[in-house]
Amino acid sequence: MRIVDRLLTLLLGLLIVGVSLFGIWISMFASFAHIDLELYGDTGKWLVLIISGMLLALSVRLCFVTLRRQKRLTGVEMSLSSGHLHISSATLESLALSAVEQVGGARDLTAKVYVEEHQPTIGILLRLSVDGKSSIPHLAEQMQHQVKSHVEGTAGVVVESIAVYVENTVEKTKSRMRIG
Repeated sequence: MRIVDRLLTLLLGLLIVGVSLFGIWISMFASFAHIDLELYGDTGKWLVLIISGMLLALSVRLCFVTLRRQKRLTGVEMSLSSGHLHISSATLESLALSAVEQVGGARDLTAKVYVEEHQPTIGILLRLSVDGKSSIPHLAEQMQHQVKSHVEGTAGVVVESIAVYVENTVEKTKSRMRIG
């Protein structure tokens, strides 16, 4: 549900809360001298009280449902000929990381997949450190190409953009053994 729809539903729920509280107040405390319910006597008071109570319960429920955060599955949904498919963001991130590892030259890898609602494409952000021995633009371009072809080929999801954020350069350290 979009934010505007949620806001309008909440306002409607609050309006109904106000109307039902007013109905309860009238049935309990107000004088019925000026109100047409006097024709019904105590039955009219109870009728207004019961209807107002039911409206209050329904409107509180409406407000609660509107304010409650809905758990959404993050990922991409596809319709297949034989049913429905949901590929989680974690799966897509794992595919992206395995593609980057095939290129090499990167360490401390993380991937974040961005999925737009009702869009058939995804965006991927790669955060990594490089070894500093290779050209960073060339390495990033290789990674982008490898990730795009691997994710699109494996998951069947169109990758719209791949951003590579190089956080640091890390020199590989040689381990030295000292004998003696």
